[in-house]
Amino acid sequence: SRDWSSDVCSSDLLGDSARGGGPDVGAKADRGPHACLDGAGNRHRDAIAALVASPITIEGHTDLCLAGKKFSGNAQRRRRGFLLFHGTFLLSMDLARVATCLRFPPRTPAYRRGRVHEEFLTNLPLAADTVASALHRAWGMGHAMSHPPLELAKQLATARYQKDSWNFMR
Repeated sequence: SRDWSSDVCSSDLLGDSARGGGPDVGAKADRGPHACLDGAGNRHRDAIAALVASPITIEGHTDLCLAGKKFSGNAQRRRRGFLLFHGTFLLSMDLARVATCLRFPPRTPAYRRGRVHEEFLTNLPLAADTVASALHRAWGMGHAMSHPPLELAKQLATARYQKDSWNFMR
């Protein structure tokens, strides 16, 4: 069974092949394979912490939290020769709607403490361009791409990433 309600939100909620198509799941005692992610998580935490008054914490493996509530979930995809670290920042998400799209997950990190989505998640009170600029600085990016490969992105979206076979695979 899926952790999300496809009959309600299939067009709004896309699966993530790196983590099985559902929300982040519980923390493991052994951080072995996740240890390499500490640098990325710390970099993101520090970039955002400089912009808000409350402390930002890393919970689970790579979740970023503000006042104990998750605003950023992250995942990884590993292959020989590369590691892709990717994530989401909640900025203006309709948190009430999340509960209609996502079922309560069967496995949860300890810090969730049984809280329903609306009590567990929060929006980061920053504008998207502010977050993007902070992350650019944190990763040493001087500027955005002058000529991003938009046509290639469109081709990949059409050929793969907009297909149910990709988005709903387990």
